[in-house]
Amino acid sequence: MLPLLAHSTSPPAEALSPRQQAIVSISALTAKGDLPHLHDALAKGLEAGLTVNEEKEVLVHLYAYCGFPRSIQGLNTLLKVLDERKAQGKRGSTRVGTESIGRES
Repeated sequence: MLPLLAHSTSPPAEALSPRQQAIVSISALTAKGDLPHLHDALAKGLEAGLTVNEEKEVLVHLYAYCGFPRSIQGLNTLLKVLDERKAQGKRGSTRVGTESIGRES
């Protein structure tokens, strides 16, 4: 007979990718209403490989969980990030829905 083990013998779960970590940060900061930190998280998400459309979709889906006003504030913060990136000449600086950064949306 095989002995019963009190702990799991399956391999540990893999860590979240940088893109997934960015989605978690964006979601939490939007729900909290922490716009200054959300601004930074949105910029880091683009740098981590999220597309503009992916970030937009995260913010749109959040209205069901954290309310419409916070979702709209998040979208407005994303627009500010995109405007700043455009002024700096960075990729992924086009308005929501029109371009992706580094890969297809």
